[in-house]
Amino acid sequence: GDNNISFAASKALEDFVTTSTDVTKAGFIESLNAVLEHLINEAGSGHKLLKNRTSLTLRAVCNFCYHIFTKEISKSQDKEMDEIKLTLKRKAQDLCSLAEIAKEKIIKHAKKIWRDDMTILTHGFSSIVHKLIKSAVENGYKLTVYVTEGRPDNTGEIMKEKLEELGVDVKIILDSSVASIMAKIDYVFLGAEAVVENGGIINKIGSFTIALCAKAHKKKVYAFTESLKFIKTFPLDQSDISSVIPEMEEYDNLSSDYTPPEYINTLITDLGISTPYVVSDE
Repeated sequence: GDNNISFAASKALEDFVTTSTDVTKAGFIESLNAVLEHLINEAGSGHKLLKNRTSLTLRAVCNFCYHIFTKEISKSQDKEMDEIKLTLKRKAQDLCSLAEIAKEKIIKHAKKIWRDDMTILTHGFSSIVHKLIKSAVENGYKLTVYVTEGRPDNTGEIMKEKLEELGVDVKIILDSSVASIMAKIDYVFLGAEAVVENGGIINKIGSFTIALCAKAHKKKVYAFTESLKFIKTFPLDQSDISSVIPEMEEYDNLSSDYTPPEYINTLITDLGISTPYVVSDE
């Protein structure tokens, strides 16, 4: 799942700090850039760690780590490099811990939204949405879930199978039939590959279409994701996606799309529950 990506990146950076032989801040930052670039380039879209997803989540985590590290270095001008490295190692260990517990925190925050006999629409397979529904079922809530088939890789079939194992009443629908069942839905649940600077999300292709349809039917859209996936980029429209995810240069073959913040009612992360616009304010 995405937590594996976050943990693997954080652990790689912890190992880098531990083994670094750089004696200057400039040298360390140069090496850090090289390591992050290597991580992203090695984990192409076909890498087993990404499980056929784009590298965007990995890019977001790497950018997050870079920001944390360089911020710490910039405020440690009077410290020796060895002392800074000890601090950075602790930061990397904290990031590893966050990657492991972030989803549990999201589940805890999301407890406020559950009620019995909810009908939910979700898009393909999302590890965090699966964990949320699993938690709700274990707490005695009765749910009905509609799952889109999630083309082009049909991950909706995976979600359907996993939810049926939990005893959930689950129905799989065509991606193109979202509008026809939206009247039956209480909430839309989406995961996210990344959260951009204005509070919008980048996620599996078709997410924006679902959010548009939900807004037209006055249905609430919840997006669930870890704070490690906040990324400093600001797509203006769908054509900007390929610049955010370089492996998706073919505009006609996108696997992710951008949902602007005005189509998301609530963003729930390990930091808490907020509107998407809080991200841009921070």
